[in-house]
Order: sequence, then C-alpha cells, then structure tokens
Amino acid sequence: MRAGACVRAPLILRLPRTEQEPPRTLTEAEDFALRACAADIARLLVSGEYALGTRGVGPGDIAVLLPTHRQIAALRQHLAMRGVPAAGAGKASVFATAQADDLALILHGLLENGATALRAAWLTDLWGLDALALRALDADAAALQVQLARSAEYTARWLRQGPLALVMALIERAASRLLARQDGERALTDLRHLGELLQAQAAAGFPAHAQLAWLHRQQADPEGDADEHQQRIDSDRARVQLRTLASAKGLQWPLVFLPLAWRPEAASRRPHLLRFHDADDRLGVDMGTAARPAHRQIAAREAQEERARLLYVALTRAQQACWVYWIAVPGTHAQSPLAALLARAVAAAPGAALDERLTVLPRRVPQIAIDASAVEYAAGYRPAVAVARERAAQTPPPPAPPWQQWSFTALTRHATSEPRAAADEGDDVDADAGAEAWHESAAHAELEALQSLRGPAFGDAVHALFEHAAPGVPMARQPMLITRALADSGVQLPASEAAPLRARLAARIDACLHADLGDGLRLQALAADAQVAEMEFLLPLDSVPLPALRALLHRHGAAALLPEALGHGTLRGMLGGFIDKIVCWQGCYHVIDYKTNWLGARVDAYQGSALAAAMHEHHYPLQALLYTLALHRLLRQRLRDYDYARHMGAALYLFVRALDLAPQAGVWRQRFDARLVQALDELCDGARA
Repeated sequence: MRAGACVRAPLILRLPRTEQEPPRTLTEAEDFALRACAADIARLLVSGEYALGTRGVGPGDIAVLLPTHRQIAALRQHLAMRGVPAAGAGKASVFATAQADDLALILHGLLENGATALRAAWLTDLWGLDALALRALDADAAALQVQLARSAEYTARWLRQGPLALVMALIERAASRLLARQDGERALTDLRHLGELLQAQAAAGFPAHAQLAWLHRQQADPEGDADEHQQRIDSDRARVQLRTLASAKGLQWPLVFLPLAWRPEAASRRPHLLRFHDADDRLGVDMGTAARPAHRQIAAREAQEERARLLYVALTRAQQACWVYWIAVPGTHAQSPLAALLARAVAAAPGAALDERLTVLPRRVPQIAIDASAVEYAAGYRPAVAVARERAAQTPPPPAPPWQQWSFTALTRHATSEPRAAADEGDDVDADAGAEAWHESAAHAELEALQSLRGPAFGDAVHALFEHAAPGVPMARQPMLITRALADSGVQLPASEAAPLRARLAARIDACLHADLGDGLRLQALAADAQVAEMEFLLPLDSVPLPALRALLHRHGAAALLPEALGHGTLRGMLGGFIDKIVCWQGCYHVIDYKTNWLGARVDAYQGSALAAAMHEHHYPLQALLYTLALHRLLRQRLRDYDYARHMGAALYLFVRALDLAPQAGVWRQRFDARLVQALDELCDGARA
C-alpha cells in the first residue's frame, strides 16, 4: 500500500535524476546507480509512504539483486553510510577489512611489547582507546598499569590457548561498544572469522610470530580465491538482503531493487576463449580455429540469452513491488537485455532517444510507473527502538566443568611448595639434606664429572641423544650428534671443559644403553622393530572427579600416588604426553623414561629408599601409572589376544647419571596391578563407583 491505497503499478522504472553532471562512463554510472539505490531505500524506510498490510516497511522486507559480489560490497558501504542494515558480504576477503587491520596491530603490539607498538594497539577501534585517553595515560600511572596488565593477560592467553581465545577475549570487552554501531554485527563476525583462521595456523604448529606473519601476507594479497577467506554473512535479521542475480533463483521478497539491470555485460576476462553450443547442444570451446567468426556469433547470442534469463529471474523475485533502474550512458546499451526489452516495448513511440520514448510506458502498461525524481541523499535511517517486554527470569543452568588438555606436568604443577620439584628433569634436592638417613659413602667420580650439567635444557639434550643415536655405534663415534643436541637444547659448555664433558656424556649414554635393566633387558640389544621412541598419546577424560580418583587409588593401596594438594576438582578434557620409549622384551611391553635429575654425588642417592623418595617427591609414580594406562589402551587396540598379565611389563625410570655405576643403581622399576589399571581405565571413561 502507498498513502493508504493499494499500489496499482508495482513495477517502477526508476530514472534517478541528479543536479550534478550526469555520468559519462560505465564506472561513473554504476557508482551513481548504487548511491541512488541506497538513498532511495533509506528514503522509503523513513518516509512511511509504503506499508505492507497494516505495518510499515522494514529493512527485512527489501532485497537488492546485483550482478557481482564486488557490487554487493560497494552497495553495502553506501547503505551503511545511511544507517541501513544489510546482509550479504559478497566475495570480499575478510583480510581486506578494518577488523583485520586492528587485529594485526594488536597482535604486533602484544608480540613486540614496546611502548610504541602497544600504544598503536591501544588506539585501535577494537581495543577502544582514543587519542585523549592515550595521552591521559602519561599522567595516570595507575591507568597505565591497567592497560599494561591487560596487554600481558592477552599475550599469555594467546600463547597458552591460541589466537582464537585472544580474539574472543577482545570481542567480550568490545562487543557492547561495537554492537552500538550499525555495522557492529559485521565487525564481530569478521573478528571471529579471523580468529578461527589464525587458530587453524596455530593448530598446524605455527608459533605466534608465524601466525602474525601469515596474517600480514593475507592482508598484502586479499584477492585470494580461497572460499574460507571470504566474508561470512553476519545476520539476516531485519536487514536488507543483498544477493547476486545468479543466487536469487527460487527466492522471493516483498520489495526488490534492481539498480544495475541497465548495465551491459562486462568484457570477458578471457577474450581468446569462446564457449558455445553446437547444433547437437554439445558444449564447445574455440581458442583460435578457422570457424571462430561463426562461433563468436553463437557465443554472443548465447551470452545475451543467458543475460535475458537472469533479467527475467530478477524481475520475478518481487512479491509486492520492484524498482528497476535505467541510466542512460550514450553508446553503451546495445548489449543490455533491459535496453533491448524497453526498446521493443516503445519502438513505435515518438522521440529519438530511448529515454524520451519511455514516457509512454505507463499509458500502454498500467502496471508500470516511472519515477524520475531527484535523488535525496540526505535521507538517513534509524531503526525503531524495540519496546521492552516483560520477561520471566529463569535459573541459568550450572556452568559446565572447564575443558582443557591436561598433562602430568599440569596435574602436579601446584602439588608442592618447591617450584623446582614440579619441573621434570630439573635440579633436584640437596644431596646432603637427608644424609643422616643413608649410610656413609664417598662421592663417585662419574657423578662429580657431570655435576655442572643440570636443568631442563640438559635433560632435553640427553633425550635427543637417546632418540637419535645410531644403533650399534658407540656414542664416542657420534661427536656431531652430541654437539648438535647440546647446542639445539641451549646447553653452553665452558670452552676449556667442552671436550672432556662431551666425552663423559658419551660414556654415560653408552653405559645406559648396555646396562642390564633386569631380566637381561639391555636397550642396546633390542631390535629396531622392538622399540618405539617418543610415543605421543591423548586420553579422553570424561569428567573425572579428583575425590573419586583419590578413593580409587586408596582402594588399591596406591593412595600416595595422588598429591593431596591437587584438591577436589574435576578433570575434563584430554590427558596427553610423550613416553620416552616403549620396548618389547620377551613378549612383554615396558615403559622407559629417562631422567637426568641431579640427586647428589653419591651412588646410594640413586638406589633403594633414597631413589624411591626422590621419585615420590616429583610424583613420578603417578606419571608412570598414567603412562602404563596409555600403553594398556594401545596394546588392547593393537593385539588381538591382549592379556594384561602376559603382555604388560613394568615402568622403568632410568636415572642416567648413575645407571650401571652399581647394581640396580639409577633404576626404578614398578609393575602396576592389573586391577588398578583396569579401574583407572573405567574411571577415565566415565564409570563411577
């Protein structure tokens, strides 16, 4: 309805008039048509002139159909300038957005952590500070510390949980401010999209600086064809729908605008390639044959027929009214299906120019109206404020337990007051602290020789040597491997002591490989197919309550394995880790774990009760149990006749410094009871006692 009466001419031929110089080129005319369409839609929404039944027209009642995604993106900007919400991103790259620029600045600032870089990050629209607020920080130390602390928090979240977690934290703080803008949902959609794309890079193993470099590369070339890089539709709620002509088939809207139906087809990007159908309707391609002139005529006719078909589709998408734009650009309309259609409709009308003859259309076809009014660019739309409805409060559901990926280190991080005790392979207790509990013995020369090499870096180097050593070749004959392992792990040797220390280390590795670990098991004697190094595992944890785990261990006489300091929470997520080596010996499978902990210069510190005390101080028996569970599940999947009693061996923790210096020195051995492992397996799968 219009002005209270039913519309008698639902097809409006729009001839937008401008007070400025008329467009002279197709590019100028296209831009003029899109700006005029945006202004007309804004005027229609604010004027209240049209109604659908008893209600006014809203943005969600309108669709605009355009030939290309590029034109959709351009019209969307014109609509946004007038406050009209629109849905439809076109094929614009998410990397060619202001959100990508803001995110790149923030990531750069967090990585650089310098004053200039951080201030640039804070000034972004996403972070939210303006120039005045930034200047005020110079005089407000407390406010500056708040911004620095927030930056450190975001950096930690990025490095621990990935870029998507950082982006979601930024969105959480900026959402209310961004959603107050007309393009707020668009901004939030783009930000989450960018976060997911960056998270995929993190999942592929790229560190933070490589993620930022990848983002910069995508910004430098945003025209890539990857579908996952194209902007997503943010929302279609109460928004003008922007669609391509090709995607509109089968859809309908109350009101439809066709601002570029007048425009002729753009020139082919591949003029040398002609596509056509022969007399038998078979698709052919001509790249330069003698019949090319005839094929060109067929291809031109088929292209015109396809454009006419799309015009028909566009004209039949409206349920109530359709606005079709006509803009005269001299000498350009011979190829336009709309031009051909209009020319036939007014062929007998007086007048030289097509524009002059169009005035007879309403008299010949009463369902057509002509609107040649000037474009009103001043119109701006503001959505009506929704009336608050009375709502009944509901009790929110209880929050789900936190999901995360656990490891032995994460489980035991807060289980001791000594920070170093939680660090696998770290420096250990003072060897003299419990001397009165051990019998007196002299320091061992082999232990004293490597006393200066301690800490996680040294542990990493030793693990690398065990993993990459050439089988059957003495370590002394692999000097480059030793040098590289130490250098890669960041272990610095004093120049004057480098050669003897490397020789001592080689001798220690060889001694470990040849040592009898019990029942005749020697690592050096194992075949290549009887051992697997650095076996990674991931075990699901189906909401395992720590009290239930503690009760289970207590029932099986292993209560000491779980530190009391772990509290009474719930483990939910995945348990992961790396087992140094799995070996098969005489039909049994054993867990091997190398330890480089410094327990002192006496051999007896690595034997008997002293070694057991060191193991429990680091909670290594719990680690051994988890490793046994992982091996148990693996063998159950791989061995058809798997039986715990026959196939499961022991967990062997080898303290490299003292191994083979005395009988059973440096070897901790534990074979867990089958009932304990089975009960733990069931608990992790969700079983409850």
